[in-house]
Amino acid sequence: MAGYEDTKQKIISTLMGRPNGTEIQPENHQDYALNMLDYIRSLELIATSTLIGVAEEITTPVQPNNSRVCYIAGVAQNQTAVFLNFIGQDGQPISVTTKDEEGVFVILMWNTQYWSAQTFSTNIISQVEQATLYYGYNIRKTYASIADMNSDIDNPIGTDGKYLKIGDVVTVSNTTMPSENGFYSYEGNVKGWKFQSSFNFQLTQNIGSNPNSAMSQNAATVAFALQRLYKTSILNWDISKTCYYAKDISDFIIDIKLTGDILGAENDPHYWAPISVHTDIKMVILYETDADGNYLEDFNSISVSLKGDNLSYVLNQAVKDKNGLTGNLSIVVDWTLWKHGKQEAMKPLRLNDDVLKDHFGFISILENVEITTDNVKAGYIKNVDNANINSWNNGVITEYHGKNGFTFKNMQQNGSGGIRTTTFIPNPNYHCIIDIEIQSISSGVVTVYLFGANGDKQLQAQQLQVGKNSFEFDPAYHSVYNNQTNFYLIVAVSTYESTVNVKNFICAQYPIGQTENLTETISDLQKEIAVLEGKVTSLESSSDIILTSPNGTKYVVLVGNNGVVTTTPLYPEKALFIGNSLLLGNGDFGMDATDKTKDYYDIIKEHILAFGTGNYTSKQLSGTGFEDAESITTSNAWIEDILELELDADADLVVVQLGDNVNTELKRTTFKSSCETLVHNIRQIAPKARVAWVYGWYVNSEVRTTIQNALKSYGGIYIEINDLNTKANQSEIGTVITHDSVKSQNLVYDTLEIISATQLKITFTVEGKQYISEITVNSYQDSSSSKTVSWQGYETITVSAGVASHPGNLGFEKIAQRIIEGLKM
Repeated sequence: MAGYEDTKQKIISTLMGRPNGTEIQPENHQDYALNMLDYIRSLELIATSTLIGVAEEITTPVQPNNSRVCYIAGVAQNQTAVFLNFIGQDGQPISVTTKDEEGVFVILMWNTQYWSAQTFSTNIISQVEQATLYYGYNIRKTYASIADMNSDIDNPIGTDGKYLKIGDVVTVSNTTMPSENGFYSYEGNVKGWKFQSSFNFQLTQNIGSNPNSAMSQNAATVAFALQRLYKTSILNWDISKTCYYAKDISDFIIDIKLTGDILGAENDPHYWAPISVHTDIKMVILYETDADGNYLEDFNSISVSLKGDNLSYVLNQAVKDKNGLTGNLSIVVDWTLWKHGKQEAMKPLRLNDDVLKDHFGFISILENVEITTDNVKAGYIKNVDNANINSWNNGVITEYHGKNGFTFKNMQQNGSGGIRTTTFIPNPNYHCIIDIEIQSISSGVVTVYLFGANGDKQLQAQQLQVGKNSFEFDPAYHSVYNNQTNFYLIVAVSTYESTVNVKNFICAQYPIGQTENLTETISDLQKEIAVLEGKVTSLESSSDIILTSPNGTKYVVLVGNNGVVTTTPLYPEKALFIGNSLLLGNGDFGMDATDKTKDYYDIIKEHILAFGTGNYTSKQLSGTGFEDAESITTSNAWIEDILELELDADADLVVVQLGDNVNTELKRTTFKSSCETLVHNIRQIAPKARVAWVYGWYVNSEVRTTIQNALKSYGGIYIEINDLNTKANQSEIGTVITHDSVKSQNLVYDTLEIISATQLKITFTVEGKQYISEITVNSYQDSSSSKTVSWQGYETITVSAGVASHPGNLGFEKIAQRIIEGLKM
């Protein structure tokens, strides 16, 4: 590296020290100029700090002649790193070798003559291409009891013979009193010890109710296998094993529970057996039997009706036998496992007494996640079916059949004709699922169209085939981005006089699942488990190591997939937030905060300004174009045309809050690739930035998994917020929003009270419920004949249920706090 003496010598030899009669040679002139530039650069570096930077194996170091400098580096486990240009006292490059499960932090020091290396063992914090890294922590000492620990508060010494410092962690492991077991931190000789966490638990191989016991992986696999989640057999096999259909019935009935007087008394028990299964009408009949499984003479029975093609259930359905005794029946069945149509089971057959008692099974799980409907499937909200259709464009409904079937004919000579549903207003909290089963099409192409009734705007269309067809739409998405809250469907065929036979037609919403049959719903055991998985992933991805510099500034250590170690400030100085309506739904702030100071972006900004260096800038970027992409070409174009222009290379924090609007199958298919591409490009553009992905106000488990996999591949923090989407954290219709610029709005009212020239009190009705809002306006116009008021001003009123399903001020506070905690700020 250039130094003072060699730079001086090059200048002399090139200029006045050159041989007499020779000209200044250009190559010599360039050589001394470049050498001088290197020398100036080395002075710049050492003038500000002795720490020059992070060294890689090919780094060419600064080597000043009269100043000591250093570099830092990291070496992963089971590797040898050779720093080729860092030459040691022996004339060889510095080499650092690690063992299994050993990672080291390296300081390379220049003493003006040669390099030396000092290494420090570190916690393993990531995974690199050619080495597996492990997490670790250090327990300074273990005590046999709390009493022993409390007696050792004056200058305690750890097992390594060194004094404990404030904040060091010890454990208590008391075999005679396990309740004392736990982690404790040292708080000094005055405060003593502080309890941090307990590890008073044990692994068990079975199911139970002990809150201090945990199931092993083996026990969980056995207990939670989808095929059998109950603890006891459905049938009394000693009695039922001779029945030809016993195994089929045992497989078909996943779980069953019967309670009430219908079971008789202890001294007069009543026995029951599932004798008949009617596939065509989806019914199961239980007959009373004697103790040996034989029919009683009066053929006493109870029955339950079920629906759905696959998994179905009822919970606590009231039943009454022929003798007037009552009870409640819960049952879970799998129709795919019953192949016999209507079949009388051969006697003897009897339910196991134990299965009728409290036991752990599907029914318990469904009850514990608060599914209380007595429907066969998850309680659903019907939007429209064949009872809500009318002819459209010369389509003629020729017949109604079955529960939801009908036949129509196109009598429009020059165009399509068919049926149109009545207008419906879905619940914005759930997706709408449209199921249409076509039995036959005489000719032509059949298409279903989704229209928004607020202006008859076509939103989606899908061609239908003979057989089952299903597609979904997100009412909250259309409410926010298309200003549509009312919808209707058109089903039409293109060919004149073509006849279409529709076997089943329904549009509905499923609060605990997105399909009509319950295979998916029961197998993932509800939204609560998905939320738990999200929280676990959030914890797993928040394992950053934080270092504090001598001046108190905190830094986060980052490790790339190539093993390169870098640091970035814990409190960022330049950040980019990429989001959807939760970030920019109200123009320049989040929907549905009451003003721009109340959304999560502004709350986080104020927190960083309060606790960081004070030198903080950030900006917002709408990512809805990326979410809406239905092809890789579209998503890549968004990255190239928008992201690359807005994301600065020196950004030290990127928060992505996207995924809620990836709400169709085509979008989800695209997102599986585009999500990884997005994270990869963020890493490439801003290599020193921490990346956090916030997801799940509106959640989909497939989208969640895609995001988590992308973060695992390229690094980042996953922050789950779906559990925050509760009624208390949502906004509500009637909320008044204050903007920074003048807005216009009109509203049909029930009553209008003019408080002053700039103050209005409006009473209005949405979906049968009345609301009252007071707003300040710049000007207004009242059309009393149509009972419509229009105004201009800085305030607007939330009138859409889709908008109101977004976070309110409390929701945004909790989202901001979740992000701050996830980033360890």
